[in-house]
Amino acid sequence: MSRSLVLASVPFGFLALACGSSDSSGGPIDGGAGSGGSATGGSTSGGAGGSAGSGTGGSAGSASGGSAGSGTGGAGTGGSGTGGGGGGGASCTPTGGSGTVKVSCDDVSLAVLEMAGKPASLRVAGRLVAANGTCLLPESIELVRPDKSTAHKLTANGKALKAWDSVAWASGDATSEISGRCKDELDRIEPYGIIVKGKADGGTFEAKCGTGVEGGSSWPPRVMLTCHSGLTDPPAFGNAMVQPMGPIVSTQLMGQLPHPAGPGVTSVASDIRIVPFQSSFGGGAPVAPFSTSGWKTSVSETTIPATGQISTSLNAFSDKDVLGAACPLPSPMDAMPPTPWPIFFARLSGQGPSGAFTGELVVRMCTRTK
Repeated sequence: MSRSLVLASVPFGFLALACGSSDSSGGPIDGGAGSGGSATGGSTSGGAGGSAGSGTGGSAGSASGGSAGSGTGGAGTGGSGTGGGGGGGASCTPTGGSGTVKVSCDDVSLAVLEMAGKPASLRVAGRLVAANGTCLLPESIELVRPDKSTAHKLTANGKALKAWDSVAWASGDATSEISGRCKDELDRIEPYGIIVKGKADGGTFEAKCGTGVEGGSSWPPRVMLTCHSGLTDPPAFGNAMVQPMGPIVSTQLMGQLPHPAGPGVTSVASDIRIVPFQSSFGGGAPVAPFSTSGWKTSVSETTIPATGQISTSLNAFSDKDVLGAACPLPSPMDAMPPTPWPIFFARLSGQGPSGAFTGELVVRMCTRTK
């Protein structure tokens, strides 16, 4: 069972909501207005108050056995299925109408993708939260700075989806401002708020999430920025495990590297940089980024059941406890308030069909056992 946290602007809101929990084996679900429903991994963000319904974590379908949104004992820090942003959404057509449909958004991934000889592109993926079964057609996605000014606006990809699906919404050229943020590996948590507008069953909708467009804050973050070079798709479905194995403590890191039809990633280097992020409210002392080495990595080709996308499955193993404080033991189940779990980027490098690549794998679930 995962605990649900909303980090409100006042301690009382935090304490009140920290008591809540969902039966989700995926990421936490929190809500500003207390809207219910079921979720598949990730986090439903909101302001100060309310709690959302229950959810079940979705399998990432990793050939290495990893799952996005499964909380397997230990730290069980929730999963996310948004990263790749390929496929997976149910086909539907909004009925339309004159009403305004209540929709929110969360688990938003802003992925900057750079390829040699081409302008940097931006892919926006996430989850729209509404009543179960609601058909939604995003039409525009706006990135909003903390001062509420517009940083970028994208036209959606024209694909309808069902509420709670984690899929790609739009792609286009990345502005210099957005791609420039890749120079700072720590400037990635809610750099922008998100406004999604479109059509829905019963009318139109405007979904908002993140800093500058929504009150309060949430952990895991509602919006995250990742940066990649030499990859056509961002890595996805990251999870890790630290556990004793006889006289040693082993570490396993798993993830997916989605790609179009054709060759995928052929190798991943044994050096992996870890960039941890922690909640600013009750998350403990920040952990500085650090580099790790000596991983034994293997890759194999697979298809991700959750999205139907072709992917290179990554399994990395170390016979040392290389993650340290980036993957702590979970707080006691009766802790009040529970300590918000950290998340981290695993910066991968290696060789793919376009040559050398680097990619940031978001790891929202790291399980540590004694």
